[in-house]
Amino acid sequence: MALASPMGNSIDVSTYSNIEVASTSKLELDLTVDFARQILHGVATHTISFSNRPTSVWFDSVGLDIHGVEYADTGTTHWKEATYDVSTPNVQLGQAIEVKLDDFLNPYAMDMLIRFIYTTNN
Repeated sequence: MALASPMGNSIDVSTYSNIEVASTSKLELDLTVDFARQILHGVATHTISFSNRPTSVWFDSVGLDIHGVEYADTGTTHWKEATYDVSTPNVQLGQAIEVKLDDFLNPYAMDMLIRFIYTTNN
């Protein structure tokens, strides 16, 4: 679903990310390359650390076809489907992906895992 996205922060105008409250402390990529079709399939798992408990986390994206977004507590394999929106592309910034955090699996945690399942041919 496309959305008209405001910038997610007041620190850096070159990103949609709400870097004031959430940052990626670790990124794991699981990629498969289809050379014949020139397509990349993958899963990107972000370990996100929070300074405050946001209701959404914003990511920058260019050329990804998102098939799903999930989140989990760090150290677990219990993934929960996340609600997300992808903005209309901006020539200079790409797209914003808003991952809505309906609830935290662990109410005391200040970090969590968020993973994207995607393909791209860019």
